[in-house]
Amino acid sequence: MTLAKAQPADKDERDKVFEMIKDIKLAMLVTQDEECNLFARPMAAQERDKNDQLWFFTAADSPKVQEIKV
Repeated sequence: MTLAKAQPADKDERDKVFEMIKDIKLAMLVTQDEECNLFARPMAAQERDKNDQLWFFTAADSPKVQEIKV
């Protein structure tokens, strides 16, 4: 199963998304394992960075890291 890659949004679209989520402190990170099982878990959302990226931090040995790599 191949997932489509998201297309980059223009600055106005990114600003709109960040305006809508600015007060949300938790987000659901959904990953998929090699058997196509979906796993969702709450993650604390960090602030928007200068490149309009939203960061999440986790332990390097967490199962979700491998699921993201798949």
